[in-house]
Amino acid sequence: MAKNRVVLGLDIGIGSVGWALVNLEEEEYDYQTYEGEHKKKLKISGGEIIDSGVRTFQPPHNEQKSLAKIRGEKRRARLTGRRKTKRMKRFVSLAKEFGLIEPNIRFKQACRKMIPPASTDKNKWSPWNIRKEALSRKLTNEEFFRALYHIARHRGVSFLTKAEESEKPSGSSEEGKVKKGLQNIREQLKESRCQTIGEMFAVNFLEGENVRLRNSENDYTKSIHRNLLKDETIIIFKKQKALGNESASDELLRRYLDEVLLYEAGIQEDKLLKMMNRCKFTGEICAPREGYLNERYVLLNRLNSLLIGGKPPTDEQRESIKKLAYKNKKLKFSQIRNFLDINENIRFNLCSYQMENPEYNQKLSCKVNEKEPLFEDKHQIKAAAIQSLDRETGTLEHVEDYSQEYKELIRKVYARRAEKYGSSKVQKIDFYYYILRAKLEIPSKYRFVQILNKYPKGEEEFKSKLEYLKQFESKQDFVELKGYHKIKDCITNTLGNDKWSEIADSPETIEAISEALVYHKTDETRGNYFKEKGIDEEIAKAALFINMKEVANFSKEAFQKLLPHMEEGKYFEDARIAAAENDPRFKDKEHEKQSILQPYHGDFENNPVVMRTFSQTRKLINAVIRKYSSEYPIDQINIEIATELASSQKKLNDIYKKQTRYRDQKEQAKELCREFGLNPEEGQNLLRFRLAMQQKYRCPYTGQYIHACPYSGEDISGSLLDCEIDHIIPISRSFDDSLNNKVLCTKKANQEKKNMLPFEYLSKDPKKWEEFVVRVGHMGTMPSAKKRKLLTKKFDEEDKDRFISRNLNDTRYAAKEIAGFLKKHLDFSKSQREDINEKSRVQLRSGRVTSFLRYHWGLKKHREENDLHHALDAIVVACSTQGHVYLASMIAKDLENKGKAINGRLKNCNFEPWESFREDVLKKLDDIFVSRMPRRKVTGEAHSQNPKSWRKANIKGRVQPFNKGFCGMGHIVRADFYKGPDGKNYAVPLYASDFAAKSPLPSKYLSKGDTPYEDWPELTNEFEFKFSLFKDDLVKFQDQMYYIDYIRGGRPVISLKKYDGSSFDEEGKSFTKEFSYKNAKLEKFEVDMMGKYYSVKKPEREGNSYEKEWK
Repeated sequence: MAKNRVVLGLDIGIGSVGWALVNLEEEEYDYQTYEGEHKKKLKISGGEIIDSGVRTFQPPHNEQKSLAKIRGEKRRARLTGRRKTKRMKRFVSLAKEFGLIEPNIRFKQACRKMIPPASTDKNKWSPWNIRKEALSRKLTNEEFFRALYHIARHRGVSFLTKAEESEKPSGSSEEGKVKKGLQNIREQLKESRCQTIGEMFAVNFLEGENVRLRNSENDYTKSIHRNLLKDETIIIFKKQKALGNESASDELLRRYLDEVLLYEAGIQEDKLLKMMNRCKFTGEICAPREGYLNERYVLLNRLNSLLIGGKPPTDEQRESIKKLAYKNKKLKFSQIRNFLDINENIRFNLCSYQMENPEYNQKLSCKVNEKEPLFEDKHQIKAAAIQSLDRETGTLEHVEDYSQEYKELIRKVYARRAEKYGSSKVQKIDFYYYILRAKLEIPSKYRFVQILNKYPKGEEEFKSKLEYLKQFESKQDFVELKGYHKIKDCITNTLGNDKWSEIADSPETIEAISEALVYHKTDETRGNYFKEKGIDEEIAKAALFINMKEVANFSKEAFQKLLPHMEEGKYFEDARIAAAENDPRFKDKEHEKQSILQPYHGDFENNPVVMRTFSQTRKLINAVIRKYSSEYPIDQINIEIATELASSQKKLNDIYKKQTRYRDQKEQAKELCREFGLNPEEGQNLLRFRLAMQQKYRCPYTGQYIHACPYSGEDISGSLLDCEIDHIIPISRSFDDSLNNKVLCTKKANQEKKNMLPFEYLSKDPKKWEEFVVRVGHMGTMPSAKKRKLLTKKFDEEDKDRFISRNLNDTRYAAKEIAGFLKKHLDFSKSQREDINEKSRVQLRSGRVTSFLRYHWGLKKHREENDLHHALDAIVVACSTQGHVYLASMIAKDLENKGKAINGRLKNCNFEPWESFREDVLKKLDDIFVSRMPRRKVTGEAHSQNPKSWRKANIKGRVQPFNKGFCGMGHIVRADFYKGPDGKNYAVPLYASDFAAKSPLPSKYLSKGDTPYEDWPELTNEFEFKFSLFKDDLVKFQDQMYYIDYIRGGRPVISLKKYDGSSFDEEGKSFTKEFSYKNAKLEKFEVDMMGKYYSVKKPEREGNSYEKEWK
């Protein structure tokens, strides 16, 4: 009897949510395991796509930084500017009080004293020169004022704590460059005969031509420490006093240092403590990340997950590893192996032994100049067999030179590209080394000399297997207890081992030191905390030079409850359950089920990218529930989440870099494919060719040569097109359709192998298996992951279940968090399927399973064409039931047993969810209207950061006056559209500053392009308000639906993008287009979460806060 299952599929990305609600009919089928056991599973036998759509939104980051980081940097810059102004006002008041300037002078007038008159010698007038002369002659009061003003305005670099100053950051970081600049200036002052830093700058830099006296962007070579300026100020006062300057009094010096030069606004530590992360169990402030307790937790977490040869370490081994972790700054796997004397046949589960071939990520580029390739020394292509390397001398013998062949190749490629694109367009020609290997036909036993040091060494290159394993183990950390070793090194280096031994066995003292450094931000408050905790005075003074900042995920109390259970070998979750027996705060909280989801609160609240995605997903689910819950109550939710979600900017950049590299490699493989007379777009030619390249044009099972040309002439059976694609671990057993599980082999070998592993197929003849192992080892360009699959000796039903489960389920943290949120809070009580386990109501799907099903169901994904591919993936995700995935493995097993290759789709196998599934999907995609989230925030940058001069300006549009110049207005956040007396459209562009102003919104409208703002006309009663438009608002423009991209502020032009995100041109490059709106038919629409839109009828114009207050 068929059962119905209503599934909501979600494809969640960094700026989109694809969704699909499907009603599936399921029926039982008999599934036979690899061992012959029979089980009942459910497969899809019919169904319908109830609804589907796409919701897109702007992720809160740009390509370089998160928006929160940008806002933070600008906020700190504004704060620094305000503090500098206050400091200078304090100094001017001080100067008036001590008679350096007139008592009735205003602040701005005092500041103008620093501007030299037009007729003077600027070098003599320079404050640097005055600071130099202050050491040898009496200054006037005005000169004394200008010298002190100059020092106070640029008062150098200082550090809040000794720890910050003593820390050694990387030289490439901004802090590293500043500290290097500080050191250089100190050394220059020491080498010079100058008494003060001001004198040195005047002598060394002031008189030079085009020499900067201050730092510039990314140049911190003129960084001055504040202590040097303090010393200079004291010396100037001392010299002036000796020269008879009565203004250089001790009282002025004291107050100048205390109130101006060395003054620091106090840090409000109470506020900082309130902002720190709170423990989800106890609600207290989390413990220091580099404290003893958190690092003990990290150590035990790693130790409890460690398997040595597939088995957990013994109690004796555990104790030894713990001691090693506190003895070594970075505990390597090789150190554990040596200490525990582990033999060469045993590996660690937490250590990666994967070899990465550098030929796949290293490029060789050749520039083109004046229609001729420019060959350099690096283009001397040489390759050598690794066996010819003399280990003692490091020299290579039997080196083959491929330079001439390389030059001929480059000239040939240049000629072809110049003919196709034009010679001026070809600037350089580059190839990955693995492509060069194929093009130059370099044997697999040879390695490129240029990148020789980047190759990992194979097992045959070492004297023993143990040395081979250690090349991986010596580079990977088992654990690093940074905080513990920071404290240990600091105390032993400054006070000796005896002092360290006093606290080495006192975790409480080590934790207290970490707490002082993390919770307190000045040396004074840290010292007070040390006294409060009774820490030795010498140790306390030494600890002030240690820098720690971050907090962990749990509080001190939580660690004290969890760690005793983890010491016994329990995993974190088991330790939490054990702790909950005596403390209810550690129990897994029961949450009230919600028919309509409320806002998310959890670990990602401070991650704006994830929070926006969570918010849009939640609202979309609520919209689907409101519309369909009565007729189609949801039984299950399947989710696929993008890799980029919750990734750091560095991780995002790595992902984009890998994607770009993959595209480049694919394009070069296509080009090479064409050279051999194969059409890469036809069938699976490109895949066949890429596999053949990896295998050095050899069948891995038989060793037979595979001819790259379509027809070999002599041996038709060995042609590339005559070979078949084989799944190394049969797809019926692994459900692995990745490139790393595919090889190209002869048809006969594929038919004989059936659904066996290579080992099961070849090991019947030991000689054949030995030859196979050697053959695989010599396939140099083949990824090590694929080699491991080829040499796998065991893969049973348990391995299969684990492998399929891993491919079905996404285990990334962000994915698990959103799934956990839905499981805890979403009410499934209306579901008609009571047989579904509550824990299985929300399931995660990996991209691999989505890709597999999409391909075998005949659905092509065109990511670049438009946004509808998100809905396509959502439909596939909704239909990816666990039973249907197992059905795929059963069908594949049947084909493999018959000796049939699974080179293409699983056709004619009743694998599609229902007969018209593909047609239904395509029809549904045609009906989808993509919904976009309007960007209606009116906050942001009030004006650009860089002022410009009126003199050189050709101003068109509106600007913001600033001192004697102006700034640009930033971005338009809203435009109010009016219908004029002539029936045309007119817009009033509005900026963020208009909404923060203490005045009504502007009423000037843009009539003609390139017109100064003062010439814009004012609105009159004859103008009729139509609507306000924000970015990503939906409009009907000349009877076509578009979304707003932006609105021009200098011309009556609007930029639009198509509702489905497709391109305006056939090349797929132009996704936005500008139109004039004055004479256009323009209407505003609203669109809901599910893509249903409706016209906006007579909206009211919304004012700013000033207008609302006085309305």
